[in-house]
Amino acid sequence: SARFMHYPYPTDRRVVVGTNTWEFVQGDPIPNSNGQGVTPVPVNQLYVHHLSGRVVLGQGSEGIRRSDVQFPFPEPYGTLTGEEGDAMVFHIIDLREVDEWLACVECRCRDPEDGTYLTIGGSGDGTGGVPCCANCTDLAGPTIDYRMRYNVSYWDIPEEGSVTDLQMIT
Repeated sequence: SARFMHYPYPTDRRVVVGTNTWEFVQGDPIPNSNGQGVTPVPVNQLYVHHLSGRVVLGQGSEGIRRSDVQFPFPEPYGTLTGEEGDAMVFHIIDLREVDEWLACVECRCRDPEDGTYLTIGGSGDGTGGVPCCANCTDLAGPTIDYRMRYNVSYWDIPEEGSVTDLQMIT
């Protein structure tokens, strides 16, 4: 089910996006406890195929717990808030009790007759791609609620200069 993320940037002005760090966690956070009550989710349990959106930008599992400048371009270039909206799309894959995890995260299709994974291909030839990218587990339960824990930095646009806004192209 859909949940809403806190929009971490000021809404009364545009700012330059700095660094971000993110990860998925499970458990019930204890209010005002500085993150107690939750534990990081291992990649072999919940594979992050990719994220889209500019609240927190991430390229997938290789971006977990990294703290990088989102767009490391020299001044006067930067990414500004204010036009991207606050929507996020997460493509995550449940890997609990999955033996053939590589075929799963590569989004290979299964043979309808024997259930084996087909070779790597494109979505147009029936061997792999978006139509085949789903949870690979037959596990019926228990259901786990995941949360995204993230930290971002930003800075105000300098009064004496300007910033050329870079647009993300995917």
